[in-house]
Amino acid sequence: MMTMARQLPLLMLDEPFAGIDIMSRDRIIDALIKRVSDDPDQTVLLCSQEIRDLGGLLDYVVFLDQGKVVLTGEVEQLRREHGSMTSLYRKLATA
Repeated sequence: MMTMARQLPLLMLDEPFAGIDIMSRDRIIDALIKRVSDDPDQTVLLCSQEIRDLGGLLDYVVFLDQGKVVLTGEVEQLRREHGSMTSLYRKLATA
């Protein structure tokens, strides 16, 4: 959390929810939401294999498979086209 205290234009997080309890995950999510709300120019690049943890945090997603981009798009558009993000992830994982 101390890293998030610095105000940088790009915040990069790699698996920020891995190995932490639900309360800590929720605190991180709340801090991210507050940070982006306080600074509309803030960009957060977040990598996670846990799509369900990301919920309403995302505006745009990039799905990778073995390091290659397989799908990109705005979250709302992808939800309209494919249903939930979890369903889309499952479709991509079994393709």
